[in-house]
Amino acid sequence: MSNRWLILGGVALLGAVGPVVSPRAAEAPFHEAELIFPLEVLHNHASCVVETPRGDLLVCWFRGTGERTADDVQILGARRRAGERGWSPPFVLADTPAFPDGNPCLFVDPDGRLWLFHTTILANTWESALLKYRISRDYDGDGPPRWGDERGAASEARTRVRGGGEPPPARTRTPARRPGTHRPHAS
Repeated sequence: MSNRWLILGGVALLGAVGPVVSPRAAEAPFHEAELIFPLEVLHNHASCVVETPRGDLLVCWFRGTGERTADDVQILGARRRAGERGWSPPFVLADTPAFPDGNPCLFVDPDGRLWLFHTTILANTWESALLKYRISRDYDGDGPPRWGDERGAASEARTRVRGGGEPPPARTRTPARRPGTHRPHAS
């Protein structure tokens, strides 16, 4: 029997049985959009949303009069309880006074701990960004999570900047490379 007859027979059989479609795929596409807070003049940027083990949604973003050059930028968050409509009023998740905080990211690890990663910009340049993180086991209540100690290298650098000295020099770390494969960056 030729391959042509096998293919035609398979097509005829599919036509007689009909397409196999899962019930979920047969549902109409669904999309819903809503505001978490009313529109405002401040800069709101870099949002991240996570679902908690209880089914609540937590969202974070940074807000201020600018980005890395505005020293009033802080990390805000809001909660949407599972099964409810609407979001809680925004609350502060992180704020380093007199320095912009930005680029937040939330996630829940396999042990059920909530992690918040974000940057603190020391000298109003991206090169002076310090990566910081906080961990919470108590984040199901109203308002912000109860954080453990904040981690990161910000405290030493913040002391030097606030003490009247120059901001610490920006340090970049180049990944280890095999000898002879390094290419300098273009200026």
